[in-house]
Amino acid sequence: MENESITQEIHRLRMIVKSHPEKPDSWKELGDAYVAHGESGEAQICYERSLALQPTATANCALGRILLSENRLKPAAARLNDAHNLDPEDGEVAGLLGIAYLKLGEKQKAQPLLQLALTANPANEDARMGLARIMAADGDFKGGIKACQEILESNPKNCKDPLVLMGDCFLGLGSLESGEKCYTVAVKHFPNDPQVLAGLASIHHLSGRDKIAEEELKEGLERNPNSADIHLVLAQIYFNRKEAAQTRAACEEALDCDADCFKAYATLGMVDLLEGDFAGALVLASKGLEIAPADPDCLLVAAQACELQGQFIETAEFAQRAVDAAPKNPNAHLMLARAVVSLRRDLPKAHKHLVLAEKLATNEQMKERILNLRLALEKKGVTSK
Repeated sequence: MENESITQEIHRLRMIVKSHPEKPDSWKELGDAYVAHGESGEAQICYERSLALQPTATANCALGRILLSENRLKPAAARLNDAHNLDPEDGEVAGLLGIAYLKLGEKQKAQPLLQLALTANPANEDARMGLARIMAADGDFKGGIKACQEILESNPKNCKDPLVLMGDCFLGLGSLESGEKCYTVAVKHFPNDPQVLAGLASIHHLSGRDKIAEEELKEGLERNPNSADIHLVLAQIYFNRKEAAQTRAACEEALDCDADCFKAYATLGMVDLLEGDFAGALVLASKGLEIAPADPDCLLVAAQACELQGQFIETAEFAQRAVDAAPKNPNAHLMLARAVVSLRRDLPKAHKHLVLAEKLATNEQMKERILNLRLALEKKGVTSK
């Protein structure tokens, strides 16, 4: 009966816009009716007609919400930003815009918007999750875990996102076992979810169980052939085995699934770096940065590509952006320190970032690279004393 009622409402509103096409509110109401009926394509047309007649926060928000649900992040952010400018106090709009920015890797823009959304509605779980994601991105893994636990306590049914992020935070703390437990629980609740399947397979890969990981990913693709997440984990497995052709193929599959998959461009750029095509790596990283200007992986690929071509000013610029985007990323600090040394300027700054890299480093290979740069600085008379 409800579906029939919506159909009747659509028919009524279509008659109104046919008779009075100059009324923006009627086009907006028709768009809302199409959304209720599950026809997002028709809804977009109606919202665009309404906005062409009169820009409003409500129509921009409605259109931005659809674009966000379709993962069309840049146009979604543009529409939601228009809505926010028209009604800067609306917590719902702020929350949606914050989520769009966060997915684009622009957490500095996202954070105040998500905080505004949470202040307007303390029960806004999307805003709470967004702020938890920012904690994790900033390296505050314990804070991220605590936030996820609080979300799970307040709403155990809505458990997928907090379980996944909590698993990722445990990985950030170096606890593969705890991370695997989170993802295993998530898989029990969401056995066909591609993000969950990809995450568990990634943990199996990190713990040296590649055969299990690949089997899980291939089974996941049978159920989710259009999952960029699954293709990306496969690409990472192939890259770590130095299988360039397979890595490229998996990244291309990811981009076929999601044209805005900027992580695929970062991985493709890493393949080019591995093969010595530094200019090609920069082109690929730049494509990723067009989609997500603050993505640390794309920024570091771009920085390394410039460094290997002797473009040290550009190296420093990309590395500084990577540090700003991910202040707890040791690779970003090490890259910036190397760039400053190569430019032969402000060596104390290089030492500062070298010290930060040393504090954040978690593997022996990076610690060795840090030591080599430290020795080079000491030869130039720059020490920790």
